[in-house]
Amino acid sequence: MCTFNDDIVINGSIGEYAFDNCTIPSSARNVDLSIGSTSVSAHAFQRFGRTGTFTLKFHDIQFAQNTIGRYAFYEANITGGVEIPWCFRSIGDYAFTNCIGISSVVVNNSNIGDYAFQGCRDLASLQ
Repeated sequence: MCTFNDDIVINGSIGEYAFDNCTIPSSARNVDLSIGSTSVSAHAFQRFGRTGTFTLKFHDIQFAQNTIGRYAFYEANITGGVEIPWCFRSIGDYAFTNCIGISSVVVNNSNIGDYAFQGCRDLASLQ
């Protein structure tokens, strides 16, 4: 298990289960997870941030067949809004299921898988 107290910047492809069940302590404030990646594999951030919340951002994404895999952020403790860049061609089934802190999502040009945002109880806007 891994623990993060500060902002996280990741560039490159992210493999399956890479950060599964990693925690952010509740004492950590305003932690940003910034991803510059062509692929976020299945279960990569599943249950990420269990005790603390984080903000999800994407940066410097290049055009490709970028994907967010099945269950990639399943039950992750994301807070605030998320904008998925236009170059992500697909969002896998259950990718953000049960992410209770997401308030809004903007999806640009993506194929959205089944139940991708199911159970996101704070989700007020999906565009």
